Amino acid sequence: MPKSRKDPNKPKGVKSAYIFFVEKERANNNENGGELSFADLSKLCGAKWADMGDEDKASFVKLSEKDRKRHQKEMENYVPPEKSDSDSDEETTTRKKKKKTKDPNAPKRPTTAYFFFAADRRPEVKEQNPSYSITQVASALGEIWRSFDDEDKVPYEAKAAKDKQRYLTEIAKYNSK
Repeated sequence: MPKSRKDPNKPKGVKSAYIFFVEKERANNNENGGELSFADLSKLCGAKWADMGDEDKASFVKLSEKDRKRHQKEMENYVPPEKSDSDSDEETTTRKKKKKTKDPNAPKRPTTAYFFFAADRRPEVKEQNPSYSITQVASALGEIWRSFDDEDKVPYEAKAAKDKQRYLTEIAKYNSK
């Protein structure tokens, strides 16, 4: 279901006791030079709030209750707008691009040198490390590939070039149909 636009006349939501606490801490931080970043201030506030007792939190809970009453009073008088004809689903949602359907008769894309290498070396890596997961095997193969010199990659690049030629001839034949 598409997300509808927010009514600007709808009353603001209820602030929790923690939100009132964070606002007070942020104001204190700004008065004292505001050296803390948002992330650092958030971590500090979370730790302080967790260490506070119920007596310390009571003033913030009272503010939250007062805000809850304000919200309830404003919601009693609030009437949401009716959905008009101009608010159709097509206009309010962003259109997603439709995924191109792949022709099953299209030629298979060329394999890269790395994939030829991985297919050649995967059994060897699995044999040396039988406890490795699929991702760990892939990571090990990547490490080996990156450590190769250009000379070590030549046989795999030759296979890739040959496969690319195969693809180019097949795609030309496919496109001419």
